[in-house]
Amino acid sequence: MEMPTDFMRLMRKGLREVAPFAFKRFTTSDRYWQTRYRYGGNSGKGSRGMAATEKAAFVNRLCRQHGITSIIDVGCGDGHVAQGYEVDRYLGLDISPAAIELAAAANKSRPGRQFHPIDGMTPEAIAKLADANSPRPRLALSLDVMFHLVEDDTFSHYLAVLDSIPADWLLVQAPDVDGVAAGHVRDRAYSGRLAPHWSLMERLHAPDRCLFKRA
Repeated sequence: MEMPTDFMRLMRKGLREVAPFAFKRFTTSDRYWQTRYRYGGNSGKGSRGMAATEKAAFVNRLCRQHGITSIIDVGCGDGHVAQGYEVDRYLGLDISPAAIELAAAANKSRPGRQFHPIDGMTPEAIAKLADANSPRPRLALSLDVMFHLVEDDTFSHYLAVLDSIPADWLLVQAPDVDGVAAGHVRDRAYSGRLAPHWSLMERLHAPDRCLFKRA
């Protein structure tokens, strides 16, 4: 039976009013981001404006410097920053199917862009997916992701994914210190917890970035 027009209008109005608050009540990292994107949220201020422009410019310089033609973005979010990357192939991965839909829509006019949800996938399965969809030399990206992994098991799983990704370089943007959880944010010391095949080549500040090369 078809719902009355007035009833449907009220339902949509109620959803619009409630949705902005749905993702603010933190439970787990995965659920927070799944809900945030599902109800119209985006990847945050670090993926917009001058921050997004600077990120893309830095990544593009890095790719030119090292002859990198392929990017694997582990935690691509809504794909806004990816629009600025100047590489032949780009693979965006995220736990949120809603984020993947947004990212694919934002980059639909860009050739060589692919996006895949990875929620529930093992690090080995993610590595196979990346290997099949991105030619070498490859740069793996983890931009503003580490400090959103509040739970220890979620953080450990993400490190295992980065360790398994078949990339030649890895760029992480996040403070490399351990901190106390505050809502959906918790700083994590990561450079000493990555697998030994990732050698730290450069450490930058403002913003905090670490560049690793596969040994």
